[in-house]
Amino acid sequence: FPRDAWEGAVEARAEEGSEDYFSGGPDGRIDTPFFKEAHKVGRKKLSVSRLMNPWWNRKDKKERIEQYGGENTDFYKQDILGEWGKPVRSVWPMRQIAEATHHQWPVNIRRIGWDEFVEVHGGPDLSAASEFDLWSYVDLLLGEFLTSLTGSGAGVYCLAGQDYGVVGDPTEIVVFKVDTDNAFRYHCRVTLDNIPDSIQQIILKYMIERLNIKKIGLDAQGVGYGLAAGLAFSSRYKDIVIPVQGSEKVTIGWKITQEDYTGVSEAVTEYIKSLSTHFAIQLFKEKRIWLFDDQELWTQLAGEMVSQNAEGREIYRSKGEDHIITALRNFAYAVWRMELGDRIQTPPESVGQRIEMPVVLGRNIFARM
Repeated sequence: FPRDAWEGAVEARAEEGSEDYFSGGPDGRIDTPFFKEAHKVGRKKLSVSRLMNPWWNRKDKKERIEQYGGENTDFYKQDILGEWGKPVRSVWPMRQIAEATHHQWPVNIRRIGWDEFVEVHGGPDLSAASEFDLWSYVDLLLGEFLTSLTGSGAGVYCLAGQDYGVVGDPTEIVVFKVDTDNAFRYHCRVTLDNIPDSIQQIILKYMIERLNIKKIGLDAQGVGYGLAAGLAFSSRYKDIVIPVQGSEKVTIGWKITQEDYTGVSEAVTEYIKSLSTHFAIQLFKEKRIWLFDDQELWTQLAGEMVSQNAEGREIYRSKGEDHIITALRNFAYAVWRMELGDRIQTPPESVGQRIEMPVVLGRNIFARM
C-alpha cells in the first residue's frame, strides 16, 4: 500500500458526506497507512475470497495448494478462501511486546555484505588468508561497531541467537545484554549477506570474545549444521555454543508415577521450536526481554501465524521473512537450556525419597497464550 497513494486519497476525499473504503492483502508489515487504518476502532473488515479474482486460474490454485500444504489447511482457508475465524492466530503477543520495547531508541544494527568483505581483503580469493588475517578483517568491519555499543565492558556478559542464511538469505545474529536484574536487553543485531561459512565462523568467534557471550543458540537445522557443529565441537566454544534443531524434541520434565512423588516414568518432551517460542513469549510477558526499536524484527513478529495439524503439532508460517525471529527463538532456547533445560535431561533421583524437581519445570510456559 504505497504512501503516495494514501496521501492522494486523503487529498481527494470530500470533507463531508464521504466514507472510506480500503482494500489490500496483509503482508505482516505494521509501518503502513493500511495497517494503521485497518486497526482503528470502529472499522468494519470484510474478507473476500481470492476465487472471486477474475484472473484466478488452475495454475495459481495449484501453486497456492503446494505453498500452504493443502486445501484443508487453516492457512489456505484464511488467505485464499477468505474464511477467517478459524484456529489460526498470531504467534506473538504484540501488546506485551510493545510494552517491553523502548520505541524511542533504535537498536544498533550492523550489516556486512560479501562486497564489503572483499573490499577490506582486497579481492575475492581467500585461499591464502590465514585465520589471523581473517580475524583482522573482521576486526576492521566489526571492531568499531562493537566498541560503540553502550553498556559493554568488564563484568558485563551477553547471550545470543543466530539463524543461518543460505545463498540469497541473510544470517541474523541477535545479542542480548544480561542486566543485574536478570533481564535481557536487546544489545545489537548483526546481519551477514552471502558471507562464506569460514568467515561466518570467525565473525561468531569474534563476537563471542568481544561481547563476552556466555551462551549462543546456533541454527543447526539442515545446511546450518556444519557451521554450528564446527564451533560446538571445538574445545574453546563447546560450553558456549548450543546447536538448535527446531524439528527435534527435547525433554522438558518427567511424569510422576507415585502420589507421594517418589517415582518417575517416561520423559515429557516438546518440539524445540514450540518450546523456544513459548519460552520467549513467557520472557516477554514477565518483562525479562526488553527490546529497542527494530522495525524489521517488529514486522516479522507481527507477520507470523500458527495453527495445529491433525496430530496437534504447532505449524508456524510467516508472511514474509522470519530470520530475525528464528535467531530470537534460538536465543530463547539458549536461555532455557542455561536456566532450566540442562538440569532435567536425566531423570531426577527417586530412591526412597520425595522428588524435589517439579513434574514439568516451568509448566506455565507451555500454556497456550
